[in-house]
Amino acid sequence: MRSPENILQEVRYLYENFPQRLFSFEIETLDINPKWAIALCSKLEAFNASLPDPISYGSNYRINPGTIDEALFVALEKANFSFINIGLESGSQRVRQDILKRSYSNDDFLKVVSLAREHGMEIFVYNMIGLPGESWADHQETVRLNRQCQPDGHHTGIFYPYPGTELYDSCLEQGLIEKNSSVSMERRQPVMTLPGFSKAQIKRAYTWFDFHVYRGHKPLRSLLVQVFLVKISSSRALKFILHKIVKPLLQRKT
Repeated sequence: MRSPENILQEVRYLYENFPQRLFSFEIETLDINPKWAIALCSKLEAFNASLPDPISYGSNYRINPGTIDEALFVALEKANFSFINIGLESGSQRVRQDILKRSYSNDDFLKVVSLAREHGMEIFVYNMIGLPGESWADHQETVRLNRQCQPDGHHTGIFYPYPGTELYDSCLEQGLIEKNSSVSMERRQPVMTLPGFSKAQIKRAYTWFDFHVYRGHKPLRSLLVQVFLVKISSSRALKFILHKIVKPLLQRKT
């Protein structure tokens, strides 16, 4: 594991050579060793104190029930962390534990969300739709949990089994995919039909995810626009029409 001082040296180098006001740590182990993480935050806090304008930080955060501690969030706040990304993936505890091997409860997730917000951080959630073994009812749990916590943003896609992963091998064994599955619309089109979650259901769940999560919390018009944009981005035909017909018309007007 890199030392807090070593990481600070890299942050200082990047700041001096590529001036930025936001740095994101692409790690999922921030809370596995709270003592190390708090030491890193102390270094970042001291560095910020030496700058005319403090840097804002963000990080991925993988929930570990045994290490959820408010002291870490206090340190993150002092170091000027403005957001954390949480890989929830599924709101179903069964799916997380049996399929994704993530043994934390929904209460653990909500506790982390609450602590982060209490200390001034935004929450971004990663979700997957159509995991092997997932049902429509499991997906509804994902919607409910996101709706309950109202993330400031989310990164949601349709599950795609990547070669070299355990889930890919499992999908092959179960006959859910073929070895040469297309990647042209990965994460935007389903490649598997599950016993309790058809391709049509998966596609509909993906298209309307924002609407169901934020309905009543965001303007209806903006939610319907988002549905339309998702439909375009996940359809080859609609993307072709937009590129060949609509885009040139807009360019002529400008």
